[in-house]
Amino acid sequence: MFVTDLLAQTEVGTNNLTEWIGHNGVQTVLAIAAIVMFAAGIRANATKVITIAALILVGLAIYSLSKNPAMQNDLGGFIWGLFNNNG
Repeated sequence: MFVTDLLAQTEVGTNNLTEWIGHNGVQTVLAIAAIVMFAAGIRANATKVITIAALILVGLAIYSLSKNPAMQNDLGGFIWGLFNNNG
């Protein structure tokens, strides 16, 4: 049996990759960001560390909004309340 015969029998898809990113994506991004911030901290570049930390918080907020429909509705209601002049 050749390797190509074995590979032809398996189903190819992105479900496993999608699940892995859903479970481990945030931790991976935080680990990479921590390494970058550590390297910037060694070089005494405080502004870069603060910028990276702020961008991580914005990215995590957007990610959490994309995963939680109830939070999307709550945020939409809050923003609508800011611009609604009816009381």
